[in-house]
Amino acid sequence: MISVAHSPDADDIFMYYAIAFGWVDSRFGLKFYNTALDIQTLNEAALQGDYDVSAISFGVYPLIAQNYALLRTRVSFGSGYGLNSLS
Repeated sequence: MISVAHSPDADDIFMYYAIAFGWVDSRFGLKFYNTALDIQTLNEAALQGDYDVSAISFGVYPLIAQNYALLRTRVSFGSGYGLNSLS
């Protein structure tokens, strides 16, 4: 069983999208367990190694790099991302 954790945000659900819709080849007996939690809880869980695959905040990666690899997926960060406009 492979545990996959992501936030319930629309941009993170794509991490689990292919599994949920059956697009991952299961001929090899792969089974997945899905968990949706807020990103702070996922960060803390990743520090403990609770999940096989997890969404995290980018700043947490250096702290877990010895135990996790980055997947080849799109990410939701960049210049100005997540900032509220004050204008």
